[in-house]
Amino acid sequence: MMSGYPIAHRINAGQNGYFARDWYTRQQISVGHNLGDVSKKTDEEVHDSDPTNHNYVSRFLNCHPNSEMNIHVGDTIIAYAPKREVLLGVGTVLGKPDYIANPRQLTDEDTHHYWRDITWRPWSKPVTRNELEKEDPRFVETGKDRAFPTSTLERYNGDLTGLKDAIEQTPRIDLNTL
Repeated sequence: MMSGYPIAHRINAGQNGYFARDWYTRQQISVGHNLGDVSKKTDEEVHDSDPTNHNYVSRFLNCHPNSEMNIHVGDTIIAYAPKREVLLGVGTVLGKPDYIANPRQLTDEDTHHYWRDITWRPWSKPVTRNELEKEDPRFVETGKDRAFPTSTLERYNGDLTGLKDAIEQTPRIDLNTL
């Protein structure tokens, strides 16, 4: 494992959590901002054309020059639905990114062209932020154990075992409420 390499990556299911149910049922994660089909571009070209804060599209596409910042096959993700205050779950990245030129439109506000297959951990389930806080407040407070990202894609070096235990003890939410 590389120095400083994260235990997991925290990622938002769209600006307002619009993709939460879709991510959970399809077992995929995605990002917006269309850089086009990057398959014929170099990593440097992709990174240089990424207009996002903290280069989260190039990191999602595994094109950031600092490999520790990228999402790799086998990495752990913690998915969150902002505005809905729901931790979707913890999963493992299974595949490389796919580009979809004409993606399904779930909302007019947020279009995602890049998708990656994941699998949810067997113990993982969608839980509300409030219920998780009742179980173990350190996962919603500021600090290294905070499971909820403050921006679209952030590294996580907190207590993943403790987060697993807290999720297991927290009641599952109904996905139809998303």
